[in-house]
Amino acid sequence: MRGEPYTACPDNSFSVSIRLPTTTLPSNPSASEPDKHRPDHRLANHSVLGVQYAAVLCVFAFAGYLLDGWLGWSPWCLVAGVALGFFAATYSLLRHVPPVKPASRNSK
Repeated sequence: MRGEPYTACPDNSFSVSIRLPTTTLPSNPSASEPDKHRPDHRLANHSVLGVQYAAVLCVFAFAGYLLDGWLGWSPWCLVAGVALGFFAATYSLLRHVPPVKPASRNSK
């Protein structure tokens, strides 16, 4: 009766036994370190780059907006801020992404 999930008691009531899976800790301490080659780790790195790109662009655009209000040159500082933000964000993105290795062609 121990292995059955539902068992009848002598007084016609039911009891439920739940088996939880047991987990064991790895014996090797280095096995608990995150694997940098797993897809979820790469996805996290790439999503950070996207957020960083948007943040840099927004900071430069906001700085241009503030300069427009201060200098009265609307909209030229905003346009310059967006352009500088685009180039700064693209430079940062290209600096953090590894270069793509060309596929080797096997000639027959």
